[in-house]
Amino acid sequence: MALKLICEITIGDIISGISVILFCWFTYQALKQTRKNVERPRIKELLRVIIFPTIYFLREIIKNIEKGIAHYAKSFITIENTYRDELIFIEFKDKYPEILNDIRKLDSICKSAKENYNELHNIIFEEIKDESIKKIKEFNEKFDRKIYTDLSEESIINEVKQEFSYYILGADPSSSSMKIFWNEHGEQLSEARKKGKELESSIEEDVNKIREMIERIKPRLTEKRDSLMKEYGIEPRILKQETRWG
Repeated sequence: MALKLICEITIGDIISGISVILFCWFTYQALKQTRKNVERPRIKELLRVIIFPTIYFLREIIKNIEKGIAHYAKSFITIENTYRDELIFIEFKDKYPEILNDIRKLDSICKSAKENYNELHNIIFEEIKDESIKKIKEFNEKFDRKIYTDLSEESIINEVKQEFSYYILGADPSSSSMKIFWNEHGEQLSEARKKGKELESSIEEDVNKIREMIERIKPRLTEKRDSLMKEYGIEPRILKQETRWG
């Protein structure tokens, strides 16, 4: 009789204990879901304002690097300067300090590369400026066609400064007239590139460092994006409708 009573009490205790555990578990899940519902708008902003744009910029940097040195100007983006929402940025900094630290290292390399790249263009421009003006005027007289609408010397200098160093570095001429001009004079003008060889080597070293940093940052940031969207039940298509970075 005593054994039967003990068994009954033990089974009752177990059932009661299970009930308490289940109640606690369901309560915890409900609180967890409530917390997620409260946090979801802020997480969407973190994705929209910081994570999606950063992944986009990393892709764009690599895409422009792969096009060659003439397109490097679009590659040297300082990503932290694109973050406009201070509160969301603070949250990103608090959540992912190591990723932000690597982004800042990448920005520093990009800034250095951009300065060298601008200097390379200046060196090339100064080397070809006078000869380019002379060749353009000769071309206009010989072919009776204008490369530029405004043929004042000041205008020609501005155009040469904006375009010719890119052609020398491998970009395609912008018009049919320029293609004819460049076929005739491009090889001679491209000799100016030799003056910037040391800078060009330094730029390429920075580009290799940029590639390495992106290889460190992008997979981790992509993993954070995917895990946040899964955890907070955020549909990719919905988020892409709200941002141009999809």
